[in-house]
Amino acid sequence: INLASYYARLKPETSLNKLSEDSELIYSTCADCHGAEGEGISPFPRLNGQKATYLEQQLVNFKTGVRQSIVMQAISINLTDEEIKRLAVYLGSQNTNDDILASKSVLTDSK
Repeated sequence: INLASYYARLKPETSLNKLSEDSELIYSTCADCHGAEGEGISPFPRLNGQKATYLEQQLVNFKTGVRQSIVMQAISINLTDEEIKRLAVYLGSQNTNDDILASKSVLTDSK
């Protein structure tokens, strides 16, 4: 019981709020092209709601030059692998406009 009590009192090294704040700060450099919520601004794609593994791989591809984009390479080259992973998870966990519209539709259809 003492051991369980000890672990229950431990504080996490990084809170989820801190991870979210850090990821939002990292994302702020992307918002001009991809939208404030990652919703995409034509011709730049929507990022919110995409699979985190896909986003992470694409950022790595831009960083390493596998995918060619002067802008994306300039941005991704300055990101650490950990920042790329956190950014991908952050964007992947964001609701898409489609999700929001679908939930509104369900709410209005149920009346």
